[in-house]
Amino acid sequence: MPPPTLASEHHWQIYRDWCIATGREVDTLHQEFFDDVPVAAATQVSRSRAIFARLGHQRRRAERIELIGSQPAWRQGQQWGSLTQSLATTPRSGWVSGLRGGRDAFVLVAAAVGMTRDELRLMTHQDVITDKRLILRGAEVPMAQAPLSCPGCAVIGWLSTLGIYRKWGMGIVRAEMIRAKHSPARHICLTDPGREWRLAPALVPSVDKHGWVEEHHPLSARTVSAITARRQAEALTAPQSAQEHRRIYRSEVNVHRRRHLSELSEMLDEIEHLTEAHEEMIRRVEQETARFGRAASGQ
Repeated sequence: MPPPTLASEHHWQIYRDWCIATGREVDTLHQEFFDDVPVAAATQVSRSRAIFARLGHQRRRAERIELIGSQPAWRQGQQWGSLTQSLATTPRSGWVSGLRGGRDAFVLVAAAVGMTRDELRLMTHQDVITDKRLILRGAEVPMAQAPLSCPGCAVIGWLSTLGIYRKWGMGIVRAEMIRAKHSPARHICLTDPGREWRLAPALVPSVDKHGWVEEHHPLSARTVSAITARRQAEALTAPQSAQEHRRIYRSEVNVHRRRHLSELSEMLDEIEHLTEAHEEMIRRVEQETARFGRAASGQ
């Protein structure tokens, strides 16, 4: 525990004096104190923190955090979406939602194969095998028929993103995420994610709202829990089929757009050729006219 500050000592002394004056035990938390000795809201926060620290509540809080970290990260029950459902409704394209969604998809897979919250958030490259089989901490990652629902694609996708981020920076990752938003989904679970991701200090780092990856700050156990709760709950309110339909629709639109652009380009090339031929014909007519003019004047 860090040494107490003057402010915390002051708060503790007030609490101690109140306990003595009211005949209460000093080593016990008495909620009545906060009603009997009111202060401003900001002061109340610092006062509560100082008193809780002196009474050992920091130790109990650490014990609660340790307990949370040792619990399985995956949520079971009908009120929670399955792995394939949760992956299908977790965005992995667009900026910044695609970057966070890619990390969250990786978290979902790691949780589904049986990791605890601490095992998941403290994972390193030594816990991942990407050779002939895809393995996370000794558990083989399953595959799925649809790319958006495939756990293997989620793992490879995030490892590839980490590698690109480390090698080329946020700008290239941003461009990749935006381009992926307008590209059809495809399987990448059998592709090589490269080796750059192995240099990442944390495989599940924090990502701020601007897209900066805090490589040396892995997620807390509570954040891992919040991610699985959010993504598994969203899976039941945003059906997989609806999202796949939107992705397929966008892909088809892009195919038609590319085809129309190709046809337009061919038409422009043809117009350019016709224009050049027309200009060449006019030039020849002008030359012939000038030649006949000179011949007539010579006669």
